[in-house]
Amino acid sequence: MKTNFTKLFNYSFIPGLMILLSCQWSSVQAQNGLAFDGTDDLVITTGASSLMAGSTAISLTCWVYPSNPTPQTTSYDGLCGFRNNSDGDFYLLHYSATTLECRFRNSAGTTFDIPGGGIVLNTWQHLAFTYDGSMLRYYHDGIALDSLPATGYISTTGDDFYIGGLPFQTFIFNLIGKMDEVSLWNKALSEAEVNYVKSGCIDTSDVSLQLYYKFNQGIAGGNNTAITTLTDASGNIDGALNNFSMTGTASNFVDGVPGGGSTINAGICSGDSYTFGSQTLTASGVYVDSLISVNGCDSIVTLNLVVTSVDTSVTLFTTVLHSNTNAATYTWVNCNNNYTPIPGQTSQNYVVTTGGSYAVIVSLNGCIDTSSCHNLTFAGIEENNIADYIHVYPNPIADYLSINFDQQVKDADIQIADVEGRIIWNTKHNNSMHLKIDVSQWAAGIYVMKVTSSDKTTELRLLKK
Repeated sequence: MKTNFTKLFNYSFIPGLMILLSCQWSSVQAQNGLAFDGTDDLVITTGASSLMAGSTAISLTCWVYPSNPTPQTTSYDGLCGFRNNSDGDFYLLHYSATTLECRFRNSAGTTFDIPGGGIVLNTWQHLAFTYDGSMLRYYHDGIALDSLPATGYISTTGDDFYIGGLPFQTFIFNLIGKMDEVSLWNKALSEAEVNYVKSGCIDTSDVSLQLYYKFNQGIAGGNNTAITTLTDASGNIDGALNNFSMTGTASNFVDGVPGGGSTINAGICSGDSYTFGSQTLTASGVYVDSLISVNGCDSIVTLNLVVTSVDTSVTLFTTVLHSNTNAATYTWVNCNNNYTPIPGQTSQNYVVTTGGSYAVIVSLNGCIDTSSCHNLTFAGIEENNIADYIHVYPNPIADYLSINFDQQVKDADIQIADVEGRIIWNTKHNNSMHLKIDVSQWAAGIYVMKVTSSDKTTELRLLKK
């Protein structure tokens, strides 16, 4: 069976979703981000509030890698946004180890706060904060986690836009961590649009896009001292890089969000194929492709493909059939009765009690296959009738194996071996009528007990649960 990627990857485009017309990911390599040292690193876009003045719809998105485990009153970590602490706030701030402060303060000075959750330290995660004129919404990794009614708008035209820190009175809440892909809109992004932004699909010609910083400048960890501004891909206002050393990895361009785009985990059965873009895949592995939708959004997609192979071989131990596939689902069937399932026989082993032809259907990770049929006639299993005088119970065994002997069995040698032929227990029976063996430490599986008395020998199969 062939699996087609286009059936699994959801290209659900919404009329008017104009941000998807052009995606800017151009290679499968990780793009750059900025590392902030928590001391004085800051990106400032001067007078950017003029881009939002009077708008009743705003959206702010970013990728962040927070690293401060103890943000507190004097050392909160500002991520990005506007903050004049009077009549023009719209920002994201790392408030505690696992939470944000998502604040909108309108021109009347009224404050609306969402305590954004889901923050994970030292991990890249996508954040979005939106306002549609009546409701604030907070998204973490594309999922809407919280909302709050709000009113008003921002009217100031001279406030700066900050990345990596936010002003408070006479000092700055500086970020310890990394930032990437910051965008500002004078529209309220829908949940679908937030997820497309998260995937890197942003049309830089969209009139609603006011600022878009990709951070894909310079050389990650290299000497970037000649770079003094952060380029705005929307073409409005570049951000000024303040106090960055621009060399090394502490205060400079570094590797950003890994890969970008989307990740798919998929599995197929051995013998099937998986169509991924222009590739037809039949082997497990990690594959990367740049896939173009009908609307022209070029998105990097990573595929983790696992191919499951079902081993249908069966080992026969006299009267016990053993499937050689572990940790699977088993159904033993009667080949002579149109492969009808045998009631109750769903374990890895089938102790056959009646001659016939039998097979096992094995299901593993959603893949199903059937073994060949095995014929048992019970002819010649025992060399003589010594087994009539030996009584073994229980079988299957749990913790103890009991062996009872009739008087006809004298001076018998007893060996118990595993399926590899290794002898794990042996003794010489000297006319005692009963033996009890502790098998609690034995591994689950099939064992062979061989009893030899005078010129008589028999083998009995044991099953340890």
